[in-house]
Amino acid sequence: MILAAFLISTAGILVALALIQGARHARREHARESLERELAGFLDGASASDDEHGGGTYEGMPVRITVGHHEITFEVQLEPAIIPYRELVTRHAPPALVARLADLGLRVDDKDRVLGAVPREPGLAENLVSVATRLPAIAAVRALRRFAPGELLARIDRARAAAEIDQILLQLTEHFPDAPETQDAIELAAEREHAHPDRVRQRAERWLARSA
Repeated sequence: MILAAFLISTAGILVALALIQGARHARREHARESLERELAGFLDGASASDDEHGGGTYEGMPVRITVGHHEITFEVQLEPAIIPYRELVTRHAPPALVARLADLGLRVDDKDRVLGAVPREPGLAENLVSVATRLPAIAAVRALRRFAPGELLARIDRARAAAEIDQILLQLTEHFPDAPETQDAIELAAEREHAHPDRVRQRAERWLARSA
C-alpha cells in the first residue's frame, strides 16, 4: 500500500508539473502572438520567434527588436551605400537630423546599422510606439544614400590604377544603376583609358545590364 500511495503521489506530481509547464508554454505563446500583433502595426512582414524577439521591415529596411527586462533594443539595417553611413552622416546630414539622432539615442555602427533602445515600462504597445516614432529618423539617415554616387564619382577622378577605377564602376553599376553620376563615372573612366575607351563603356554597360 505504501508503494501504491507513492506511485499515486508521484503520478499526481508529474501531472501537476505537466499542467504548470503547459500553462507556462501557453502564456509564452500568447505573449509571442501579442508581440507579433503589435509589431504588425508599424512593420511589414512582422513576425516574432518568441515572446522576446521579433522584427519585420520598415520602408524596405530590415528591423530586429529584442524585448528585455529593462529595455527594448532594436536595430535597423540600412541599404548598402558603399560609402559608410557614418561618413554620410558626418558630411551630409543636416544639423537638425544630427540633433534628432542624438535626442533619440540613435547611433550608426560600422556595419551600416542604426541601433537604439527605449526603456521597458508597463504596456508593450506603448513601448513599441516609442520604437515606431524613431523609425522616420532612421529613414532620413537612409535618404543620405543619395550622396554616395557623387562621392564614388569623385573617387574615380582621384583613382590611380585601372583596377581601382573598375572596382568603383562595378559598385556604381550594381548599387546605383539609375543615378546620373553612374553615367558620368562611365564617361570619366573612358576618358582616362586613352587606349581603349570603348572597352570601358562596353564593360560598364554589361554590368548595368546585369544589375537590371
